[in-house]
Amino acid sequence: MQAWTFRLPLKKSEKIDFELAVQETFSNGGNSLQTFLGINPKNDENYWTNVSKGLKCLSRRREEAVGNISRVNDLPSCQKEKESIQQYFAALEFTARRLDFTDRGAKIAFIWYDVFNPLKKAKQRHIALERTCLAFNLAVCELIAANVLVSNVLGGNSDASLLAEACRQYQVAAGHFSVLCNSPPDGSVTLDLGLEALNVFHAAALASAQTCMCEYAQRTGKKDANIAVLCAGAANTWLHVVQRSRVKLLTADGTYKQIGDCAQYLSVFYEREAEIRMSQVNSERDEKGEQIARLHKALNLSQSLKKLSKTLTQCSCFPGILSLKSRADQVTAQLSSSLKIAERENNSIYMQTVPDSLGSIQGRVSVRSANVNDTLSNVNIEEEILSAFHSLVPLHLRNMASNFDAELKSILGYHLRELQELTLTLNDKIFAFESYLFSEQGRGAVSSEVLPEHLQAICYIRDNGGWSRLEEMKFKVAKLNTEVRTILSRCRQILDKEKERALIAQARVANGWQQSDGNISPVTRGYRQELTRLEEQLELAVRADNYVSTRMKQTERSIKSLDSFQLHRDGERRIVSLINEALNQVPQEYIDARDTVINRIETAKNVVARRQRLQKSVEEDFSQDSIAMLLASSDSSVEETVQSYIDEQKSRMRNLVEGHIEEQKKIILQLEDAYNRLHSMEGELNKAISEVQDRIRNATAICESWKEIKTALEQGVAFYQKALRSAKQLESGLEHLSDRSVSSSRDLQHVQKELHKLHVNSDVFSATVHDKQDKADTMRG
Repeated sequence: MQAWTFRLPLKKSEKIDFELAVQETFSNGGNSLQTFLGINPKNDENYWTNVSKGLKCLSRRREEAVGNISRVNDLPSCQKEKESIQQYFAALEFTARRLDFTDRGAKIAFIWYDVFNPLKKAKQRHIALERTCLAFNLAVCELIAANVLVSNVLGGNSDASLLAEACRQYQVAAGHFSVLCNSPPDGSVTLDLGLEALNVFHAAALASAQTCMCEYAQRTGKKDANIAVLCAGAANTWLHVVQRSRVKLLTADGTYKQIGDCAQYLSVFYEREAEIRMSQVNSERDEKGEQIARLHKALNLSQSLKKLSKTLTQCSCFPGILSLKSRADQVTAQLSSSLKIAERENNSIYMQTVPDSLGSIQGRVSVRSANVNDTLSNVNIEEEILSAFHSLVPLHLRNMASNFDAELKSILGYHLRELQELTLTLNDKIFAFESYLFSEQGRGAVSSEVLPEHLQAICYIRDNGGWSRLEEMKFKVAKLNTEVRTILSRCRQILDKEKERALIAQARVANGWQQSDGNISPVTRGYRQELTRLEEQLELAVRADNYVSTRMKQTERSIKSLDSFQLHRDGERRIVSLINEALNQVPQEYIDARDTVINRIETAKNVVARRQRLQKSVEEDFSQDSIAMLLASSDSSVEETVQSYIDEQKSRMRNLVEGHIEEQKKIILQLEDAYNRLHSMEGELNKAISEVQDRIRNATAICESWKEIKTALEQGVAFYQKALRSAKQLESGLEHLSDRSVSSSRDLQHVQKELHKLHVNSDVFSATVHDKQDKADTMRG
């Protein structure tokens, strides 16, 4: 009777002839094969003979591991297949540490087919796929062996320990799948090696192990309560398989759907088993109400099993699943009978209430993935493989040797290039400095072109009166301002008196005086407008005077200090001499420092030339032997040879380069000291030059300010002189107007008296006429 626990078929692979593949890869190369093997033909003329034997042996071991998988169907064949895989795996790992089976090396293609779909395959030129598939087949061997053990027990073998052994093997298989899940292969692989499928296989292996525990407990007479808990745990683990097989990536493949259907059937089956066992526990405790409820639940689960069995088909991963269906049907018939008996006893004796719902049985999962890290590490490698590849240098040591050779040359080149770069840099700096120092664009051109212009500008203040000249002009401006203001004030008084006379005359003449604009005459109005214009211009001039006064206060100290300096011809020549000395003459110490730098540069150039010759000879010396070749030809262990080589090369480098490095450091320090001293002196010279030039520029700026103030004062003097003339003309006109106004006032008074007399006479005459008329009227009456 076949077991209904989980199993998988072994993965198939294409046959590989390692010897032929290596020969074809390097058939067109000269020393490519020797480089690939890491062997120096001078040290071993028959280097290919041993390697060829080893590759043939590796091909045989692979054929034993993957060529007879169709015959693996019982315990002896499973054990033999596991041993073959382990032997090949160990040999492959040993060989791969010495030969490069990637695109950079032999380019051997490893081809493996999908475990369910032989039309799908994965191809990689790297042993990572080979490792993964071998580990996968190891797990499958454990599944097949465990399934065979369970089948033996179900077929009638009364040895229950076989179930315990099957449980252990399922756990080992789960351990292999767990390792694959934690480190899935890179690159393009088939669906069965994807993380989703590996999770399904891992969960199914653990669920099968838990199932073995349940069957073991039942056959060894464990208590019903313990069996119920184990069955509930099995139901949960199979439910995990269902959940993981329902992912979108796997639903398109019919085999994974079958796995999910079988796992769901097993989950419901063991959930029902848990309820049946727990109902028996309730019966023993006289808990009839809960017993009846659990039997009802078990019958409902039986109906679910019946529905699931309609879609259940034969599956290669669960070969005995259909036999479980018959067992489930038998238990269903027994359940109905047990339920009737329990209900009759409860109704007649116990009278307990049947609960509407029951809590889930807390399942216990007693299995876990086994640790398989040391499954392959303790396998002994056969002598044929060891003798063939032992003399080859491992790849990681070859890479380390290559990196060390490159690092050694890099260190040597770095130290030697350091001096050259620094020397060239300093040489460029000194060349640029010398070019600036002695070229026409240097400091020599300052005294001949710039200096006379500045001295001429400085002397301009003295030649034009200096600060006293500005003060005189300012005093003159203030005096003119006062005179103009005095005249304008008198003009304003005259106009005010003229206005008063006009008002008096208006009062005397009464309505007979008809004038506009305050009864001022047009001539008077014109004088008033001229006065207003002069006053406005005077206010603007006052603002300009205030600005000039402010500028004078700001520059007074500078102009006075410059003006007080005796710039006679002897003083000018002395200033020119001092400036020329600061700008053009270089101290002897500076010249000595520059010569020191030049000498250091020449010495450094000689060192650089020697360094270049040394570098060429050292590079040629180091390229003659490779550490990988030495490792291949050495009789000592690899570690001893590597350490010896490293110490030897360091000693050679120290003896060859140490003296030059020390000389280089000394030259660098000397160059830096000389250049820093020269640079410091250059900074002091530049500072002195900058101070002189700043003083010259400051003097020029002061001269410009003096000129600006002088021009403004001259303009102010001219303005006030013109304003003074205008004010005097206005005053003269107003005085003439005032005289005429006085004369007109006297004439007006005389006319007014005459008019008064006429008015009196007119009144007398009117009275006389009136009297005469009254008398005439009286006489007439």
